[in-house]
Amino acid sequence: MKRFLALLLGLALLACALTVPALAADGEKLTASLTPEKPKNGSAVKLTWKIAEDVKEPYSYFWADITVYYSDDTYKTKETTDPGLGSLSVTPKKAVAVAASVMVVGADEKVYNWNTEGKIALSNPKEVSTPVSGKLTVNKTRANYGDKLKAKWTISGIKEPYQSYSAMWVYQFADGTQGNGSGEFVSTDDPSVTSLSFVPKEGEIALVFVNVTGADGRSFGLSEEVVLVDKVKARKVKLAAKEASVEIGSKYNLKPKVVFVATGSTIADEALTFKSSDKSVATVSKKGVVTGVKAGTATITATAKRLGQKATCKITVTAPEPTKVRLYKDSKKLKSKQELKLKKGDTLKLKAKLSPTNAESKLTWTSSDPKVATVSKSGVVKALKKGKTTITVKTKRGGKKFSVVIKVVKK
Repeated sequence: MKRFLALLLGLALLACALTVPALAADGEKLTASLTPEKPKNGSAVKLTWKIAEDVKEPYSYFWADITVYYSDDTYKTKETTDPGLGSLSVTPKKAVAVAASVMVVGADEKVYNWNTEGKIALSNPKEVSTPVSGKLTVNKTRANYGDKLKAKWTISGIKEPYQSYSAMWVYQFADGTQGNGSGEFVSTDDPSVTSLSFVPKEGEIALVFVNVTGADGRSFGLSEEVVLVDKVKARKVKLAAKEASVEIGSKYNLKPKVVFVATGSTIADEALTFKSSDKSVATVSKKGVVTGVKAGTATITATAKRLGQKATCKITVTAPEPTKVRLYKDSKKLKSKQELKLKKGDTLKLKAKLSPTNAESKLTWTSSDPKVATVSKSGVVKALKKGKTTITVKTKRGGKKFSVVIKVVKK
């Protein structure tokens, strides 16, 4: 973990030399300042920091630095990995600007950053006598996974022997996660090497960095990026399940999100749209919550707005299981075991109603003595001869029953 963070921080430091930093300060957990507000050559510049007590210790990582920039695009950096120091100081000479940053990672892996949000110009900049120049070229500006990328570079004006020399290829996701698919960075620290190849397997952009620190402590850096056309493959839409069941009137949360394929981490800024193949069966909200409308099946499709990745979930909507069944004569509710009189040869239509009202189930009808009276599949009772018989209706789902007694009398 620490080695990985160190590599990332090294890349971030190089990036700061080339562009304006974009890290956000966390004023509650980490506070820092760079003084004086208007630094100048020949006077001390001091970085101080304070970490809140509730940042979980022991820290997984800590880094603080002050970087001094020169007119020829070189820079010098003073850094520390000791949070207990509380401050760093430098005295710029013949420089044009300074910048500073602090980063702490708690024991719970939460990261807190502070920086000067760009370079602060020195009030009396001095020109550096030795010009430094460099050029970095890459064989492609856009590439697919599996393509071979090759970077070549030249650097002149840095005083030898070099204190350090490094060139590195990585892939990067939109959230800043970096790597190269094999767990190690493709890199070199050999000053005689002036080209480096890389085959990206994932990520959204491929980045190449070259950084040199001369014998006088001044550093110079170059970087280029290649857009990976296959970045769509780096992300996917993830739903709670590929198939799910929901009862009529009930809800089911698809828990939709867009994640990085490599890490599984959620991409918070990705918007999604949802569509039901049959709204009469199931509807879906803007947040991916499905509501069952009627029994049947429907496919819900979630689509990432930015790059169009899709995921589907087959929804089966079922009616709830009956909790009870009752019989009615015309519109009148009958009591359990209630006796009803029929004359021989007459018929009576019994109607069954389920609870809850949206419950569904097949019904079976039986007569305890079919010689006295029979009952059809639709609940029609026919009186055959004098006597008594019990007519019972039973739900196939749940096995709920209700019975009445039929008494057949002579005409």
